[in-house]
Amino acid sequence: MGKKRAHSLDLKHRVVEHSRKSSIPEAATKFHVTRKMVRSWKLDEEKIAATAAKPQVCAKKRCRLPGGGRKLLSDEVDSQLHAWYLAELQTRNAISRRIMILKAKEFRNALISDNPELAELKLSKGWLDRFPQRHHLTMRRTTTVCQKPPEH
Repeated sequence: MGKKRAHSLDLKHRVVEHSRKSSIPEAATKFHVTRKMVRSWKLDEEKIAATAAKPQVCAKKRCRLPGGGRKLLSDEVDSQLHAWYLAELQTRNAISRRIMILKAKEFRNALISDNPELAELKLSKGWLDRFPQRHHLTMRRTTTVCQKPPEH
């Protein structure tokens, strides 16, 4: 069994186009993918074609269609933590990863009475690793002293 590979939307679009002109087995052989992949991509042909037509999306070598991937268990905990994080940045308080996890657990515990399913929310290291990506943040240390360019 070979390695799993992520295929770009551009490649998926080309494979579907080729399979329409010839056959599924021939397209699978030419592009080194399985026949099952070609069949499933043909089922999503309209979505793939619409997404592949957008140049800003395909320029990033995107592999998933928009809306793909695992969904958050609680968007509310995530948004409350984001609001708290932005407020702490304004006051220039130091925010460690441990403090963020503790604060997220505090928000989760406050919401458990309304939604008992939140007890399943783990708030793991991986969840925290993806938090800045979800909210387009950079986790950087704030500095007050600027560097000066070297004088020649």
